[in-house]
Amino acid sequence: MLSMVEPLSKRENQVYTELLKGKSLEKIAQDLQISRSTIATHTMNIYGKRCVNSRVELLVRRINELEALINEKWNSRGTN
Repeated sequence: MLSMVEPLSKRENQVYTELLKGKSLEKIAQDLQISRSTIATHTMNIYGKRCVNSRVELLVRRINELEALINEKWNSRGTN
């Protein structure tokens, strides 16, 4: 079951997507045209909202969320 998490801001969601792609903070800053320091702040906010301490934990959490969604969809196929 997925736990409720605080929603990400629009900018945090952009950073989150880029983090999951494996981009460096420097590359994300360059792509989004904001400072590396701002990206680092967004990254820490994302970690807090997702209750993780690292990018690896963030990725594992996302994989688990997707797996739960797939399982939910798969299990509901017979009930429609």
